[in-house]
Amino acid sequence: MGWELYLLPRDNLKTARDSLPGFSGKKEEDPAKFLCSVCEMLEEAKILKRKWIKVVAPQLKAEAGT
Repeated sequence: MGWELYLLPRDNLKTARDSLPGFSGKKEEDPAKFLCSVCEMLEEAKILKRKWIKVVAPQLKAEAGT
């Protein structure tokens, strides 16, 4: 299942956060692809850019969150 398949309601930060994939920083994960996909999803959901950090930060797991 690709990240592009998630649907995000407009301006609902909790639902947006819950809809995004997590990122743990493992070698097989591509950080650029993750960020591009997340940015695209948040733009489509019309989430204000100043609120993106509140949505994306909780998705960073393990070493990626530090």
